[in-house]
Amino acid sequence: MTNGPKLYPDETVVLRCEGVGYGNTMFGKNHELILTNQAILLQKMGLFGKPKYVLRFPLAEIRVVNGQVQVMMGKKDFVTPSLDVYFESGMESFLITWEKDIRQWVKTITALVRGEPLPQQNEFEDLEEDMAKMAAFAENLSGSLSDSIFKVRDALGMKSHEQMAEQCPSCGASLTGLRGEVTQCPYCGSYIKL
Repeated sequence: MTNGPKLYPDETVVLRCEGVGYGNTMFGKNHELILTNQAILLQKMGLFGKPKYVLRFPLAEIRVVNGQVQVMMGKKDFVTPSLDVYFESGMESFLITWEKDIRQWVKTITALVRGEPLPQQNEFEDLEEDMAKMAAFAENLSGSLSDSIFKVRDALGMKSHEQMAEQCPSCGASLTGLRGEVTQCPYCGSYIKL
């Protein structure tokens, strides 16, 4: 990390993030974003990691509409995650690689602007959220793969040996049989494919 820009006497660093994109992204992510208790600082890094210049965006100039601090996660070019901050003079967008980092910046900037205590970063909170997303994805994927396998079996005329239990959609009776088999409900006479 670099030493960073000069701060005011009553200013402290709250968050830092290297490898941030700003402006024309064709030139890569060679900025450092620094959040202080008073401003968002964007430090342009030059060749060999030497600072070139610093842009200062005061927190006092962030718009607040109906009690909502106007800072959020966006998607530049509909793909790249960005930290979008709406100031009185317009919107600034900072490209940060990880969405979890952007969420932390949004929470922290919101707390600073409102004068609230800073949120504690729970390293396991993001991990739990990521694991829940992965579990849901794996469940959807396994269901899709299973359905695809049975469709291929059906197309090839192969019989399934998997026993199924379903409820009759008409009367609610329990029906059993092989997966993919059409059976008739003994109570109401409806047909159902298992």
